[in-house]
Amino acid sequence: MPSQDHRATELIAALHLVEHPEGGYYAEVYRSSSLVQPADARSSRSALTSIYFLLPAGVVSRWHRV
Repeated sequence: MPSQDHRATELIAALHLVEHPEGGYYAEVYRSSSLVQPADARSSRSALTSIYFLLPAGVVSRWHRV
């Protein structure tokens, strides 16, 4: 059975994950072509996005906004 570290390395490569600045690894896998306009002053944005996120054992993530 492969070690956790080896498996995480395999997944990072296979899924083309990149290191997130606040910890872990991610890749955007979908972005909707539909846009929404927030009710405040923010600009329009995609209605939906999806990501893969991997947090290998022993790695700390400090995401403050998801």
